Amino acid sequence: MTKITTMKAFKRELSALPLAKQRQISARFIRHDAGLLEDPLLTRMLEVIDKDAPTAEELASAYHWSQVICVNTQLHSDLEELNPGLQAAHFVAMACRTALSPVYEHARSSSLALKVSMYCRMANTCVHMPHEDEKPDFSYAETAARKLIEEQFSILDDFLAD
Repeated sequence: MTKITTMKAFKRELSALPLAKQRQISARFIRHDAGLLEDPLLTRMLEVIDKDAPTAEELASAYHWSQVICVNTQLHSDLEELNPGLQAAHFVAMACRTALSPVYEHARSSSLALKVSMYCRMANTCVHMPHEDEKPDFSYAETAARKLIEEQFSILDDFLAD
């Protein structure tokens, strides 16, 4: 097995996975950033995402939980002050919602795990971008994003090796 070192290879390997495996790798991506969302429902959602064959009822319940967290963590008006921690939690919830989204076997699911990985990257960016200054400093967020991408490549490598 070759080591994943490029986005092209990352996308190719993810798109080759069947839906159940895409959900399972999605759970690993989310677990990596799970500390950004401190909600007891996260553990329950990840258990459903990680199953080989979750029932329709389990998926529907977990999807509903992710929707509740998404609503609770989103900005509720243009006048509300941006909270980076809450924003990060929102992106983790969006990652869960994507992984739990209803996908029919005949539908193309090649981007499900990729979308989850991107939401995890956005959550990570929110946390690592200092917001205290008058102007945001993207340099640390960029370093953290590059590190996370490498870690996601490694997570996928390990998953494919299992």
